Amino acid sequence: MSPQTGRILAPTNYVYVLKHGPAVEGQYVLDLSLPPPPPPVPRAVTDKDPENLSVYTTSGPITAEIFLVHDGSPMSKRASLDLCTDDGFLHAIVVCLSGSESQRRPLFR
Repeated sequence: MSPQTGRILAPTNYVYVLKHGPAVEGQYVLDLSLPPPPPPVPRAVTDKDPENLSVYTTSGPITAEIFLVHDGSPMSKRASLDLCTDDGFLHAIVVCLSGSESQRRPLFR
């Protein structure tokens, strides 16, 4: 549930947001246990895994609140985040949640 709006945010993974011009604002719940979706077209073979969240705007700020959900398994997973703006500021809050943890712990602001 989003603390600001009181709405439940559906967990997802491997999100790509591209905007030409406007600011980007959003809240994202990334469940690191979800597998990547199949590509719409075959892509070149690469060693690089896709980012869990990629946000890009050509003009304007990016404001994001990102919740990382870990399934509690002993295998630690890292999140890959790519936030980029050509002309604007970047403000991101990353919150790690594990299992039924409801305590918010900002990691980066």
